[in-house]
Amino acid sequence: MKMANKILGIFIIVATTIAVQAGSTTFNIAWTLGAWPREALGSGSPIVGDKLIFKFKAGMHNLIEVDKNGFDNCIAPPNAKVLTSGEEVITANAPGSRFFICGVGQHCKDGNMKFKMDVQNILRHIPPPSAPHSEFVVGDAKGWRENVDYKAWAKGKEFYMGDILVFNYIDGKHNVLKVDEHAFNKCIVPKDKNETLASGNDQITLMSMGNIGFISGMGKDCENGMKLLINVKCPRTRPKSPALHGGRKLVPSD
Repeated sequence: MKMANKILGIFIIVATTIAVQAGSTTFNIAWTLGAWPREALGSGSPIVGDKLIFKFKAGMHNLIEVDKNGFDNCIAPPNAKVLTSGEEVITANAPGSRFFICGVGQHCKDGNMKFKMDVQNILRHIPPPSAPHSEFVVGDAKGWRENVDYKAWAKGKEFYMGDILVFNYIDGKHNVLKVDEHAFNKCIVPKDKNETLASGNDQITLMSMGNIGFISGMGKDCENGMKLLINVKCPRTRPKSPALHGGRKLVPSD
């Protein structure tokens, strides 16, 4: 079970913004082996002033800020500051990218405990009221990976124009391609590679009605189950009190 969990990804951000005060947002991050990457941070990246709280079992994991080379190769410099309290608060105090790893054993390399934080230099504002929409995390806690029954996942869910699909996966291992029903059925990868999404946290707004398919175009991913077909409805037919869908609360375990 441990090895299977390791495939799941880099880290888990439990979901939800837990506080919004004076224009800043605080996020809880469960820092552990085998948890799912980027599940939350909402629909974007942190901005200057936001806080991320890394929560982990003291003595089992730690948190080290490194440069990009350290992130890519799971290397902590000799003089790196090691954070070990089990609840470390990181403030996004400047725009740009910051990199974090777990320095215990092979947790970074084999357990994928590594996190890139891209901080934006923008002002957070409260958007004006808009048409209601739902956000669906494809596969919920399992995310976008092989050998998941996405037909079963979609069963009972209603999708409308304006809704958002979030595909969470390990970047470089899988990707997301929007396809028609024929390509979906035959696992045909489109020739236009410009349409390929490969960030590891792809968010797609449903802009048209009818049957829409999504596949992974990497290797035999599609043949191994990485394919999703949904029917998108007119937003005017949405119930007045839409149900919330998608995985938003995940419980880490070591």
